[in-house]
Amino acid sequence: MPFFANTPESRLGRSDSKNPSSTCRGVTSSGLPCRRAIAADGDNESFYCWQHKDQASASANSTPGPKKTHTPILEERTSLDTLAERLGLAARPESKEFFSCCCLRIPLDDFSPPPRPRPQPIQPTTVSTPPRPSGKKHSSQYLSPSPRPSPSPGRPSRRGSDVSQTAQFMSLIPHDAPPQTASQLLAELAKPISEGDEAGYIYIFWLTPESEPATPPAEAARSLLAPPATPNRNGRRPSEVLRSFARTIGDDDDDDDDEYVPDDYVPSRRPGDDSRRSGNKKKQRDSSKNKKILLKIGRATNVQRRLNEWQRQCGYNLSLIRYYPYVPSGSPAAEPRKIPHSHKVERLVHIELTGRGFRVTDREKCEACGKEHREWFEVEASRTAVAEVDDVVRRWSDWDESQG
Repeated sequence: MPFFANTPESRLGRSDSKNPSSTCRGVTSSGLPCRRAIAADGDNESFYCWQHKDQASASANSTPGPKKTHTPILEERTSLDTLAERLGLAARPESKEFFSCCCLRIPLDDFSPPPRPRPQPIQPTTVSTPPRPSGKKHSSQYLSPSPRPSPSPGRPSRRGSDVSQTAQFMSLIPHDAPPQTASQLLAELAKPISEGDEAGYIYIFWLTPESEPATPPAEAARSLLAPPATPNRNGRRPSEVLRSFARTIGDDDDDDDDEYVPDDYVPSRRPGDDSRRSGNKKKQRDSSKNKKILLKIGRATNVQRRLNEWQRQCGYNLSLIRYYPYVPSGSPAAEPRKIPHSHKVERLVHIELTGRGFRVTDREKCEACGKEHREWFEVEASRTAVAEVDDVVRRWSDWDESQG
């Protein structure tokens, strides 16, 4: 089975009784550390057995072994720019908004109305005779309400606590969420934690067609982490790699319309070609806008095992983009941790992403397995869309960690 770098299992230390200095540092297909003993040789820097020798060059966190290429493999960083570079996304220039304002000064005359006269109280002219004392009570005494017991100050009312809890839940829901999505999120937050909920990770997998005659997706995603400083004339730019894996919505039957035109391409100018060139630019922008990438967002207690289970299962290749809670690679001492309630966080993420229109709705059932994949989402191949997905997943995973 293939090995996927940057998984939390590849960063975890050994928790068994094996000696780390004389035991293979590889990770098996089930996501567990290898227990095969190796010779304690000071010259051997790989610390991998014969079966996991390829993992020495596939993981940057491990002790460096024989490298297949001279280009270092960079892993995830803390900023969102790295995530966009991992997918080869370029920032679109924001359109400038022009507005004008004018100030008007209108004089206002303060007008104070005259004071209204207050009515004088009427003095009684007759003296009322006191009632005779009797043993019977007046009827008005029976109608007087009995005083209600006031709640104790140390015990808050139940209605007040419910209102404060609802207000707290509403503060977690985005203000721009549709009413139906906000109602579903509020209902999910109000549900108690299930006893079957368990700790785990939230992952984002990048699904690329298996029939795509291009670079394997794992290597492509790795090459999109950090583009080379000097442009390579013979190599492909990260944006071209992303476009080759992206899916065009609405133009699947016409492949000629989806031809990629580089941004720095300048055709030879001829008389009368201005209209044609403007039409090509508009066509390029429309094709770029319709480009979609397919993501699988779900939960797992073992990301490495989940990747191997899904590898080539439904006609798609998988590559790991990021897992949550996010652990920056700049702090190697911090080990990956799990969120306490992965099932609840997964449902919250799916509800919000579906409300934002990212859910795959044009495919009823998978052609390979015949099932409906509710964890599949199609987003625009742009920096804004990836930032939106990352914000949703990170916000709910951070909230669950704060709850303890």
